[in-house]
Amino acid sequence: MTALLDVRDINVTIARTKVLTDVSLALDSGEALGIIGETGSGKTMTLRAITGLLSSIGGRIESGAIHVDGRDVTREPLRSRQRTLRGIVSMVPQASMSSLDPLQRIGSQVREALQLNRRTRATDDDVRHALEAVRLTPTETLLRSRPHELSGGMRQRVVIALALASEPRLLLADEPTTALDASVRSSVLNLFTGLRIERQLGLVIVSHDINAIASATDRVVVMHQGRVVETGRTAEVLRSPRDPYTQMLVGALPERTPRGYYLLARRGSEDERAATDGGYVPVPARAVPTGNVPAVEARRLHFSYGDRQVLHDIHVRVRAGERLGIVGESGSGKSTLARLLTGVLPSDQVTVDGRPWRRFGGRQPERHEVQLILQDPFASLTETQTALASVEEACRTVQRLPRRAAHGRALELLEAVGLTGDLVHRRPGRLSGGQCQRVSIARALAANPSILVADEPTSALDLSVQAGIVNLLLTLTTRRPLGLVVVSHDLAVISHLSDTIVVMERGRIVEAGPTEQVLFRPEHPYTRQLVSANPWLAPNAAPGPDAAPGPDAAPGPDADRPTGTRTLERTDAKP
Repeated sequence: MTALLDVRDINVTIARTKVLTDVSLALDSGEALGIIGETGSGKTMTLRAITGLLSSIGGRIESGAIHVDGRDVTREPLRSRQRTLRGIVSMVPQASMSSLDPLQRIGSQVREALQLNRRTRATDDDVRHALEAVRLTPTETLLRSRPHELSGGMRQRVVIALALASEPRLLLADEPTTALDASVRSSVLNLFTGLRIERQLGLVIVSHDINAIASATDRVVVMHQGRVVETGRTAEVLRSPRDPYTQMLVGALPERTPRGYYLLARRGSEDERAATDGGYVPVPARAVPTGNVPAVEARRLHFSYGDRQVLHDIHVRVRAGERLGIVGESGSGKSTLARLLTGVLPSDQVTVDGRPWRRFGGRQPERHEVQLILQDPFASLTETQTALASVEEACRTVQRLPRRAAHGRALELLEAVGLTGDLVHRRPGRLSGGQCQRVSIARALAANPSILVADEPTSALDLSVQAGIVNLLLTLTTRRPLGLVVVSHDLAVISHLSDTIVVMERGRIVEAGPTEQVLFRPEHPYTRQLVSANPWLAPNAAPGPDAAPGPDAAPGPDADRPTGTRTLERTDAKP
């Protein structure tokens, strides 16, 4: 039987630099294949090679073959290749917002895609059926909406509807769950599984989210530096990885490491804690605060953007030496609360040492007691400044240090966050995402704060990079009585970084308590929904490779019917 997709030993170069080396993979109709690896591993380049999109970035296939439905498309000119692939292969690009026309209404975009692919006029019923196929209700409001008016999950479904307009037999999805909340991610993966079964689609999902791959694919390919280093059944590879790189990836999952221990990180990385002979390194006991302990507190906090109230009666208090996690889905008010706690948005209901933010002048020491680490590390740094210059500037501005003292202090701070040598003289464009995040943390520490507020500090980072940032924050909060507030939708990260958790829904705190209690014995229905969307938190979430599918996530606001899922092991007991 001819495979739907058969990639054989392809080698790809861009500007004479080899980016793929002897990559091979195969896929049958109705089968789901996952491709995992870190940034730069060659995942997206493999998809570009299959779809013929290499030429747009100066790439070319030097050798090897790509057979689609038995036909070697690498031997065809580009135009002929596109005609061959039309109706067989379609792709869901990575960023849903940039994949849609921001000015065009959703109904018009779906209609245009249908007409382009079918070469006939699309009726209103055709548009509605296309949206219903991706579990969207085609109301008049939805059809007339523009992309920015939809949630992330709804936008992703619209992009999938556009990809399905050509009625493909092979669907390629590039990072389809990046930056989505857990319940929305689960519903999108359920959608892929449902479509694959209903239409007997061949499905390839590229992702650095191992849990997404675990729940939605039959087989997995692991890529590193442009090569395939391991392949096999998803459950078997992720449970018992053979290649050292795969072992590092799986080991870096926060849910694989017990609370109270450093996450496993790549040996020789910039992180200062790694696995030793496969064991876990315990996080040291924290420094105990003495004397007057600074605290930031929100009491009876209400906040509105114009006429829209986004926070309702919020009560939160964090002292130096404490770790608090704030969780909730997009739109729950997490980031707004973070900005209020740090004084970016001033409010009389938020106090530092009992005094409202509004009463602090820019030069008062209390003004710098609480510092914010922004979500996007690249956007928080100046493109033209080196890491050293950026931190030096913070030392001079906040601590009023003379130039020479600021230079020395900046080097100390950069070394404290794991950046030394040539790295300190690089600009953001030559640093990785994790390195930029470390520079942002060093800048926040330049103010000598008592409390750090980190807004999604690990979002969109590769697993090993995420592990390094989590370990860094753990280390910083043990060396001195530094308070930490972590805002995140990633419950696995929150479980390692927090002692207590508050759960937010639509601007309200619906549950609060110790981390173990909230994550493993949730009381509020919304918290239970968040927990159920994270398979590693579910009881007995470790079926064997051939076990029957377990229950999937509870449906979110735009979720579809649940399908089966395979999950990784929960490890909440100490080794």
